Amino acid sequence: MTKSWVFNKQAPNRQIWWSSPISGPKRYEYDNDIGRWVNTRDREALSALLRKEMSEMLITSAGGGDLAPEDLPFEDDEI
Repeated sequence: MTKSWVFNKQAPNRQIWWSSPISGPKRYEYDNDIGRWVNTRDREALSALLRKEMSEMLITSAGGGDLAPEDLPFEDDEI
């Protein structure tokens, strides 16, 4: 099964639209106060979602293992 993730810039709305086979469709707006893209509904940072989904994808493609999100080689402010 092929999985696709889609980022779509919505310039007129100043949003990023995200679609994922794991989390589904979401919309993000940039929050100047905290310097991050946040979900318009639950205020989750886009960087947190990326870390979670990349971890899940890597664990699945590696056949399980002991990989956890904190094992990935980047920090929130690097995404």
